[in-house]
Amino acid sequence: MAKFSRMEVPRPTWKLQSRLVEVRNQWANLIGERWLDAEENEIDYWRVENADSLIVMVVSVDELVLPLPVFRPGVGRATLDFCGGRLADTADIVGEAKRIAARELGLDVPEPFDSLELVNPSGWETNSSLESQRVFGVVAKLSSGLSLDSSKVGAIFPCNETGIAGLLDQMTCLQCRGVLAEARRLCLIP
Repeated sequence: MAKFSRMEVPRPTWKLQSRLVEVRNQWANLIGERWLDAEENEIDYWRVENADSLIVMVVSVDELVLPLPVFRPGVGRATLDFCGGRLADTADIVGEAKRIAARELGLDVPEPFDSLELVNPSGWETNSSLESQRVFGVVAKLSSGLSLDSSKVGAIFPCNETGIAGLLDQMTCLQCRGVLAEARRLCLIP
């Protein structure tokens, strides 16, 4: 049996010298800074701080329901993704998940979900060299007997190995794929 141990993460050795520029809006902040690295080199570093993201996997009985593909300027085409959006505030993730999924799938009933479960309550940090944000995931199980507006549904995939393999063949969003993998690991989908 393999043993796992915690690795000590080295403390940062860079020092912030100055903030060159900062452009802020509701969803993202562009920041330019000058840093002094461990070897005393000055480095101009640019990054984007994004608002946190929320991915909502909608499940109807034993099927995953996805909204219509949406054009993504960053990749220059429409992509098939789970319901999702930005979180201005993480205080009400479940409430925001209800609103996002209801809007994207055209659910106009007061309580369209039997349950909503957080996949990762503290969110995953997706910071890299150029941007940072957290991604949250929710599994939203539709109320039984609820009928969907087919004009708002982009795709439906069975929650079995064949269906999920077919979904993964079409889904390019890494955040969506991560939420799906974790929801499966936690047995939150059938």
